Amino acid sequence: MNCNANSSAALSASISGSAKQGTLHAATEFVQSLWCAHRERAHLARAQSAFAEIDTHTLRDIGAPNWLIAESTSRDDARGLRLIDLYRS
Repeated sequence: MNCNANSSAALSASISGSAKQGTLHAATEFVQSLWCAHRERAHLARAQSAFAEIDTHTLRDIGAPNWLIAESTSRDDARGLRLIDLYRS
């Protein structure tokens, strides 16, 4: 009986098992990082939409950033254009 063949088979099985476990761990961490990034972007989008609903003058009074004021203004303009089209038809 060749003991080197048995020990090399056991060694290759343990190496491939640990490699699979390492790959699975890396894949799990990658999916978790993607999910965390998605949740962070979704939270930011909800926060921005909540502030964008506030009146432009109020946003200026509370010292909101210019990009948020511009987004609120563009939403107000788009809403006004939709109402104008509705009244015309």
